[in-house]
Amino acid sequence: STSHTETFTINIPIFVDAAGNGDYTTIQAAIDNATAGTTIKVWAGTYNEDLEIDKMLTLIGNGTTSSIINGTGTSNTDAVKITADWVNLSGFKIKNSGRNGIFIEDSDHVKISLSSITDSNNVGIYIEDSDYNIVENSTLTNNDDDGIYIFRSDNNSILKNTFSCNCGAS
Repeated sequence: STSHTETFTINIPIFVDAAGNGDYTTIQAAIDNATAGTTIKVWAGTYNEDLEIDKMLTLIGNGTTSSIINGTGTSNTDAVKITADWVNLSGFKIKNSGRNGIFIEDSDHVKISLSSITDSNNVGIYIEDSDYNIVENSTLTNNDDDGIYIFRSDNNSILKNTFSCNCGAS
């Protein structure tokens, strides 16, 4: 008789609720404590924080009218900074950035969808040195510069987005 052992890893979603009914009350705490590949579900609420996503994660908000990332507005600080490959972010309103609403830097295969990016001091979504990213079905409004700016990046897809009142060319 022989024995055989197999190990499976199951990533259980992490829940964020500003009201205290989830695993964490801030999105950044959930990011910091998640392992790569985890899904973070963010319930309705306003989250007054800037985020740095530095590992492969999926963040899902409850929609652009209820899951709000209200950046700190700190000068030269992005509301959401992504520095990892294969990040998925959907269902958020992102506003009040001190620099870019979302900054994707040195990251490939990132997907931003079903989100609203507004009131950034610079660009709504800035993509730099990043390839094969997708921005789709999102709204970019009232950003002080471009809605989306792509720099030193290839094969990015910008699909079915709405641009309104961005000061630069979108």
